Amino acid sequence: MNESINKANIADKILITLSNKDKLIQLLKVYEISDIDKITDIQRYEREDDRKGLILKVKETNNRDTIKVLVDIKPGQPNINQIFDAVYETGADCDKRLIMYTGGKSDGDEENPTADQYVVESLVNTFNQNPLDLYLVKKSESIISKKFMDFIVIAEPYVTPKFLMKYLPSKLQFREVEFWEVHFYSLFDGYYRPWEAFSDEFVNENNYGFWMPINNLKIGIQWTKEEGACFEATHLKDDDYDALEEIWLEKEKDLWSLFEGKEIDFRKDPGKPSRIMIKYWEFPPTVLLDATLEEKKDYAESLYRKFITFIGVIESA
Repeated sequence: MNESINKANIADKILITLSNKDKLIQLLKVYEISDIDKITDIQRYEREDDRKGLILKVKETNNRDTIKVLVDIKPGQPNINQIFDAVYETGADCDKRLIMYTGGKSDGDEENPTADQYVVESLVNTFNQNPLDLYLVKKSESIISKKFMDFIVIAEPYVTPKFLMKYLPSKLQFREVEFWEVHFYSLFDGYYRPWEAFSDEFVNENNYGFWMPINNLKIGIQWTKEEGACFEATHLKDDDYDALEEIWLEKEKDLWSLFEGKEIDFRKDPGKPSRIMIKYWEFPPTVLLDATLEEKKDYAESLYRKFITFIGVIESA
């Protein structure tokens, strides 16, 4: 049997098993996810990537209020969209969130850098610094009994979150970090570490991009609401303002050829480091909010190819 079909079948079996209230109560209790008393309601949903899920209304033993628990199940590797959906969309008003997966590879996982256990584990650990109660749960390769499937909790909430919910990143911040730390950086084969993808947490808006030191210069890309996507070369040291001007004089024609039709500018202001600025495209990063996987990959690959060529031109001076 095809592996992806097999994984989808396993995910379906998990959903069927967990549609039984007794099995759900067992899962939540055994893995210390909830001190559950009873489940008052179960709603099912389906998403892309063969994802299926449950929204539970739960009464806990020492809690007067009813809480909501999301259980999202995906065949193969977990992906970032499970977390986005659990936090910002389907599970936005939930109190606890279980992100479940079967392991192995499913359709679409191979060419999707966001479908990776290490990437998602990094994201869950960072996001749990907010009181989101996110659990990353993998189905074990074994079944401990015919009555219930065995699971492994890969990541779980911290006892005391670091931040309040008001500091949760916006949807745009989320998509920008995903773009740079996963779609773009994963193209650097041999340097990319998926288990560190979200280890730097989420920084302030408009600071997202990528920078690399080359000799005494700093070469980078930024994609902001105001400027669009821009390439830039500037100095690392304040006492070497002439080096970039020499490169510009030597390589200006090459840059115009490389970035044909783009806006290119050499800036030399008194008392400030000189800069080569190239506006690559004008549309803002808000396009990432509705972009498909293939569109995000295309954006990243386009920037990556030009970035590597841009570095080559600068280094050859």
